Amino acid sequence: MAVCLGFVSISSVPYAMLSKIVPNCQICTYQEAILNALEVRVPCDSRGAKFRAILEVRSSVRFSRCEVPCDSRGAKFRAILEVHILAWGILRLMRAYWIGLTLFFGSLALSQTTSPADLPPISNPKPTPSVPKPTTPKPVPQPVAPPVATVSLENSKTVQTIRARGRLIVALDPQFAPFALRDEKGKIVGFDVDLAKTIAAQIGVPLEAQTTVFGGLLNAVKVGRADFAGSGLTPTSRKDVQYSEPFFDNAQIFVVRAGNPTKFVFQSPNQPIADLSGKQIGVRANTIGFLAAFQRLVPLGAKINVFDSNQKALAALQNGKIESLILDAPSFAVYRGRRIPIDKVSGVLVQERYVFVLPKDSDLPPIINQAIVTWRQSGGYFKALEKWMLDR
Repeated sequence: MAVCLGFVSISSVPYAMLSKIVPNCQICTYQEAILNALEVRVPCDSRGAKFRAILEVRSSVRFSRCEVPCDSRGAKFRAILEVHILAWGILRLMRAYWIGLTLFFGSLALSQTTSPADLPPISNPKPTPSVPKPTTPKPVPQPVAPPVATVSLENSKTVQTIRARGRLIVALDPQFAPFALRDEKGKIVGFDVDLAKTIAAQIGVPLEAQTTVFGGLLNAVKVGRADFAGSGLTPTSRKDVQYSEPFFDNAQIFVVRAGNPTKFVFQSPNQPIADLSGKQIGVRANTIGFLAAFQRLVPLGAKINVFDSNQKALAALQNGKIESLILDAPSFAVYRGRRIPIDKVSGVLVQERYVFVLPKDSDLPPIINQAIVTWRQSGGYFKALEKWMLDR
């Protein structure tokens, strides 16, 4: 049998099930007619049509007055109708339950969406005013900011201390020509002195060049004996001092006696680094060349001879105690200018950049850096390079 209510369909009940419902009755011809009538499929959108079909079949066969040879007259038909009515009621309840669930979850989903109160109010659109086409503005010259050092000069505690003292003190090694050396009168002069004078003039005090051996330059700055130090110092990773901006690029080269009688070679087109086994090479202590010699030349077999001044090293070179001397390029130019019989060989041991070193708590670095820039812009820097034979 089939009962259809909206969306639910139950297939026909087999005869075995009916025999279980009414076990003591045989299925008669009229009962089969009722079952065949109930097999008719009724569209789902005709609610109640199936039940009406059942009633019509019941009326047509007149089951209430049917005289059928059966043990229990009329009992089989009543049992069949009771089964149909029970199934129809259950399906109606299931349909109502399904509709209720659909409505419940639908309302729950709608409640979680944005409510009309949460939406922004709809404002009446206003007509957009006509906007004129943008025109390219003419460039306006911007005012040039004054140099940082000039602005901070009056606020510098170090500058106030220097002005109260009445002089700017720089520590220099006068054996480091042409950056620091003594003239005929014994006064310290050189490229570093000319730059230091520019810084002193910017602060408004005279310069005092304090003689210090190369190995004691950093200590003179750290203990406060000098405001800064020069003479070929290079920046390192030390954290107990400060450094200015580099103001000169330098190179450590190999110097030999005039004519190179020992045929010393460090670098050639066919042999980038020569075999230096047993070669006696001199270098000044505590310099970049000193560090590079032990890092690069000792592994090649060279014997390093350390001197505390360039003069002693040059004397050892002339006497034949060493075959070559590591010297910075500007110092080589100065000594050649003094007619010292020396030559240089091809190759550079190390490149370096010279700076001034200052105490860790000093606020002079921006003032010194600005003085270097001003010195370059005024042309004084290039005049000093030419003056001390540093121009390239």
